[in-house]
Amino acid sequence: MGGPWLRDIPLLMNVDYASIAPLVSSSEQKGTVMMVVFQDAAGGDPVQASAPLQRGKDLAGATRATAQRKLLSHLGFAISRAVNSALGDVNILSKMAGSQARSAVQSLSSAIDSKYSDKEKQAAILQAFRSVADRFSWDGDAWVLSSAAAVPQGPFHEQLDSAPIHQRADLGVLARMLVELAGADGDVGEDEREFLGTFLPPDMGVDALIDGPALSDADLRSVSEGAVRESMLMLAWGLAFCDDELAKEEQETCRRFARGLGVSVARGKAMRNAAAGFVLEHGFAEAWSGGVADEALREEALSAADRLGLPRPVAQRIESQYKRRHGIS
Repeated sequence: MGGPWLRDIPLLMNVDYASIAPLVSSSEQKGTVMMVVFQDAAGGDPVQASAPLQRGKDLAGATRATAQRKLLSHLGFAISRAVNSALGDVNILSKMAGSQARSAVQSLSSAIDSKYSDKEKQAAILQAFRSVADRFSWDGDAWVLSSAAAVPQGPFHEQLDSAPIHQRADLGVLARMLVELAGADGDVGEDEREFLGTFLPPDMGVDALIDGPALSDADLRSVSEGAVRESMLMLAWGLAFCDDELAKEEQETCRRFARGLGVSVARGKAMRNAAAGFVLEHGFAEAWSGGVADEALREEALSAADRLGLPRPVAQRIESQYKRRHGIS
């Protein structure tokens, strides 16, 4: 039987757009990703989320996004949340590049908007809500923000909340780290390009970063002192783990970043595990969707833990923590 959260609301898979529409404070399309801010009627803290827009996917559901695209979407928004202090709200990103770039961004947004129907956008907003549904509870009439104390977010989000990227120069280094990592196996794919576009401002072009020089140790040492360096390393490991398999080249690239950033071996391992836990938790979210385990998906998640280098007891602890956050017993 489910915990209190599940007893008080319909199964998450049965949540419909009409029930969450009052929560949508703002929504914006960035490329093929829908960025959403949810806020309840009581004016609680805004909750940001994102989901990929999918062709032919309306509210009835259609082809599921690949696991990698889902993870890249979640990771991209996590980075966006971590860099908000440096860049401002996602709705004003285009203001940073001046009037000419702003016009170009607006024209591009209009062209992209025409590709997706209202139903496809609503489906993405609904998917975005499902990714943060543990932050809300159903009071019988509407969704309301749950007590923050009752919903611990785990080490990945705790790290980003405690050490976000405040400086624009640090964001530039992070972007170059992620571009270099995305191309560590020889090519930067379309999914990775879209992922980078979810958090970079218009004047930091993805192609220019891809064609730019490799990061030097001096570049890495230029990053602001303190825990922000650990956050950047953790995000790099997160991107590496979004692949089905962690390539040797990606591992070595992350280790070189750790050395250049001056992150200790112990803290580097902690950041690696936090990123692996972030990825694994999304596997358990699929397995426990609706509050009842799909044993086949659960076994897939546990097998993924082996590929991520997480011992089985650690994976089971991550699963238990996920269930507690979602009120699943």
